[in-house]
Amino acid sequence: MELRVLILFLFLAAASVCDLKERCIPVWIFILTGMVVVFLEFGYMAGEVSDNVDMEVSEQALVTAEQVMRTGNLILVEKLGGMAVGLVLLIISKLTQGQIGEGDGVTFLITGFSLGFERNSLLLLEALLLSFVWSLFLILMKKINLKTSLPFLPFVMTAFMIQVIPVMFFQKG
Repeated sequence: MELRVLILFLFLAAASVCDLKERCIPVWIFILTGMVVVFLEFGYMAGEVSDNVDMEVSEQALVTAEQVMRTGNLILVEKLGGMAVGLVLLIISKLTQGQIGEGDGVTFLITGFSLGFERNSLLLLEALLLSFVWSLFLILMKKINLKTSLPFLPFVMTAFMIQVIPVMFFQKG
């Protein structure tokens, strides 16, 4: 299992348990995970940049430097784009006076830096779909009503596992 996947899984598992039990995620979980994710991702980014540059051609040093900058910028834009998903959730949280928890937005800031825009957006959509189906089931069973608030991070963790498990077990290479 890739280290960044393990870190995100542990983060989402701990945050989900806190969300279920206390409806609040301790700030230290966000800080610790954020620091680890940023450290790991910059390491991966450095590796991706060096993989995309032809290091054998020393006379093309200016071209190589330009390639490094271009590749690094593209990767960074992807990371920041992924974080935009969390930023939008934080804005919505403020506009709705907390009907969407700030912890959900911060969670998607962290996952977005690791996953990038496309995968983080897909994670949010999958979690929303899972939450909708579960809520609909509970409403039909008359266990909750439309005003009932449910913790969201367990759905995010489930969606993350839906994304990760097929890659872990069925990816060739």
